[in-house]
Amino acid sequence: MDKQTVKDIRNIMIGVAACDAVMAVVFMVLGKLTPGVFYGILLTLVFTFITYLHLARSINKATAMTEGGQAYLQRSYTVRLLLQAACAVIAAKVPFIDVYAGIIPLFFPRIALYIMGFLENRKQQKGE
Repeated sequence: MDKQTVKDIRNIMIGVAACDAVMAVVFMVLGKLTPGVFYGILLTLVFTFITYLHLARSINKATAMTEGGQAYLQRSYTVRLLLQAACAVIAAKVPFIDVYAGIIPLFFPRIALYIMGFLENRKQQKGE
């Protein structure tokens, strides 16, 4: 895996961890902060890392393919969706995991990517 891919995954994980910290503060303010919240955060961090690692490897493999790269990426997308579904099911079924803390963070990578893109655009605009 190249350095840029590792950097991108690291940045996504930092963004997701920041969103998780904000969520933990919200749970604390609401008086609902329990160990189950931290177990949910840990669960979704692990699944997020696995999901984006799988995405990066799939993109690298698909770009190296001469034929069938598009179909390979489609199958990869299905696997990533199944991973997220598995995370949600685990969060819902395991009694010591807070279900909300195990499902809400599944949306954090998209939020982190949006914020990272926004900050990158601001950085480029200031540089011009």
